[in-house]
Amino acid sequence: HQLTSFLDHSSLCPPFVFSAMPSEFPTPEGGDAGRWCPDGKGTGHHTPAAAKVKKSITEVFGKASEQKSFGSGKYSMRVEITSCNVKRIDLKAYGLNVPNCWVKINVGPHEARTCTLFGLDPIWEDVYEFKFDTEPKDTEFKATFYMDEAQDGGKQIGDTQRFLLEVLVIGKQLFKQLVVPGGGVNFMVTADNFGKEDVPMGDTLGFLDDDDEGGMMMDSDEDDE
Repeated sequence: HQLTSFLDHSSLCPPFVFSAMPSEFPTPEGGDAGRWCPDGKGTGHHTPAAAKVKKSITEVFGKASEQKSFGSGKYSMRVEITSCNVKRIDLKAYGLNVPNCWVKINVGPHEARTCTLFGLDPIWEDVYEFKFDTEPKDTEFKATFYMDEAQDGGKQIGDTQRFLLEVLVIGKQLFKQLVVPGGGVNFMVTADNFGKEDVPMGDTLGFLDDDDEGGMMMDSDEDDE
């Protein structure tokens, strides 16, 4: 009778509820099969594990510029970012955790970028067209190389490099290279309707530090003699 009386008046006392954390159920392979969530009343429910969807490369890494043609004007040029090879770079020395690469190019006020690809020798073959009205000698064409995009959008490797448009040959595709630590980034550049009529003599890389003849300034061993 005393026990019955206690049970009959138990509603007057604060209810005693068991507190339990959801229990996990591993799969035979060690994965997650879901969780059992008790309700404190001797029952509960099973919550299936959320399916893990593997992200595509474009979701994980930066996307290339969707726009392939930029600007308008009387001058037109095309830039194909073909590939890079930085296999000689010291990843630890530059604080790089993930060996992925991408390139940004600027022609006048316009900017384009490749997608970010994993590896030290990715191939892009991305072609961009730029049009502008400013004189080629007054129009900046620059390229910058980045790695390990997870670090604040990428770590710049090497200096931003400027190429001279006035040394291009009209209608002729010329090879250019952005020299960076551990290797370089390769371009093919075509001036559609401006540039020199004849192939420039000497080096055609067209760096900003070219001499007045269009060739690249080099140190001479004869100066030391």
